[in-house]
Amino acid sequence: MDAYNSASISGEDVVHHVANDTYAGCADVSKRASAMAKVHKMKANETGGLPFMQNLLVGKPYQIRTNIDVLVNGAIGILRYIERDEDARVK
Repeated sequence: MDAYNSASISGEDVVHHVANDTYAGCADVSKRASAMAKVHKMKANETGGLPFMQNLLVGKPYQIRTNIDVLVNGAIGILRYIERDEDARVK
């Protein structure tokens, strides 16, 4: 599935979005950095289906692989818009 997604979601319009994770309970900066390094190396099946990097392309279908708020596992939708902040970063 990942190989198919990589091949079908390609081109100059692809947005490579890195997860914006929140880390709580780290005793100091070095422990936080260590936790971040471990999480970023994990595969999506080790993080509840949430990948570290997601390739986004407006107009492509996406399937939810885990329950998120009111979105249920298996739901399919088409990405229509990518919201960005004032610095043009994906929100």
